[in-house]
Amino acid sequence: LLLIQHNWVSRQRAQGGVGDAKAAGESTEATPQLREAISLFQRHVSVFRLPLGRNPSLLAHLEQRHGLDLVEVFQCVHWSWVSYQYKKFAKLLADHVPDLDLLLEIGAHPSHYTSCAARYAVLRRQCYESSRSRKQTREGGG
Repeated sequence: LLLIQHNWVSRQRAQGGVGDAKAAGESTEATPQLREAISLFQRHVSVFRLPLGRNPSLLAHLEQRHGLDLVEVFQCVHWSWVSYQYKKFAKLLADHVPDLDLLLEIGAHPSHYTSCAARYAVLRRQCYESSRSRKQTREGGG
């Protein structure tokens, strides 16, 4: 919603409708809504970036009670979720902020978020492959 508001305010400024006396052709600037959207996303991801790592006692409890497989599966799903968050935010930025140079100036270009999404997708894949190889080792050794 904040990105849509930024887009609307930017259009109004370009048309001279929001009391901004900028001449047409000057570079646009980041609205408070755009900066807030980026800040909210960064806070959101920082809270949920690490799976179970913030609560080692919960991790130990799940390993004892349900076995390692549950924790590994959860971590794979978690990395997938984090990757999806970055991918969707990159798409939102690209769709709702037409001035990509502005995003580059404030350090929030969609390609950065797409790159982060790819990095977390790789973590998800590594987690899955690690889990699969451990499962095969347990089945082969048991």
